[in-house]
Amino acid sequence: RQTACLSLYAMIGEICGLVSLDRKTSIHVIVFDSLTHSAISENYLGVRNPATDYLSMLDDTIYAGIKGFVERVPTRNFYAALFELEREKGNYKAFSGRTPSFLTGLLRKNGYYIQTGYSDSYFGSSQGDYVDRYIFEVVDLKFSLICAAQMPLLGICSELSRTIYKHWFRGLFFEEIRNKEWPENVMRLIDQAEREVTGPIFSAFHIYSPVGHTSNTHQTNDPEMVAKYKERFISQTERARGLMEDIHHLRKRFPDSIFIVSGDHGPYLSRTEEEDRRFIVLDRHAVALSLLNATNLCPWAMNWLEQQRYLTPGRMLAASLACDGESRKLTEHFTDNEEFIRFGESLDN
Repeated sequence: RQTACLSLYAMIGEICGLVSLDRKTSIHVIVFDSLTHSAISENYLGVRNPATDYLSMLDDTIYAGIKGFVERVPTRNFYAALFELEREKGNYKAFSGRTPSFLTGLLRKNGYYIQTGYSDSYFGSSQGDYVDRYIFEVVDLKFSLICAAQMPLLGICSELSRTIYKHWFRGLFFEEIRNKEWPENVMRLIDQAEREVTGPIFSAFHIYSPVGHTSNTHQTNDPEMVAKYKERFISQTERARGLMEDIHHLRKRFPDSIFIVSGDHGPYLSRTEEEDRRFIVLDRHAVALSLLNATNLCPWAMNWLEQQRYLTPGRMLAASLACDGESRKLTEHFTDNEEFIRFGESLDN
């Protein structure tokens, strides 16, 4: 009955059987593109990830380590799954609020303010009715998914085009975020909501750069391409470490809120790999994943996470919403992917 109810909700957007939450903690999900942990980067690139090593050492934190995975990739599939708490797939417009989702229906029923943001218009340039605020910006086209493939597109990714677009777009939209880098805006938007919104807040923000994945033309067995991405990975993860420090300071300012930091997928070094299943799964689905201010979890939810054979952003989010009453139902539908368990256990921390 519950499954049928959820499917009906996904199709027609009616709130059907959504639970009342026992505890309404503000939750901020900050997602870095292609953020993977050091066990993966050491295995396939021969270097550690200083950003995720920093996350792993923070207090009052659940750091997933080699148990961190995402069920669906790449980016659109990741958010489609997150906004359905991994029940359904394919709800690509939920992030911008243009279609209803199980998550936004649940949050709305329980009085949450919902804000989402992406560094470009990848999820569309209009906000729907199912979020309270959707914001996007393009600081530089070279950091957008338009140019991520590193392929010519009518000159749009040229230096001149990027400069013109950057100043035109900044001058046209979003007065309050002008002349700031997108990661800085993410921190500011969370800080602003925490200070100004009455009631619980849910945030979902995506940061494409740093880190970023391989280009769409990447050849898995090309040493020069691998070396080029490795060089980028080193510089980008050093930048990302500074942002992890910013997130740490932010969560200390708001100790009653939960912060979930995750990758949306791995680096996609395995683009042209067809046979090595372990490489494909770990490269694309294994991510860095951490929950900060973990003492805000209900003891039951903390225990549920500890019993999981692997962790995902969806499981951490469900645990952040679940407590002692009917909200425990939010954790009942998760099933295990045996490949994640087997391949994850094959890694060294």
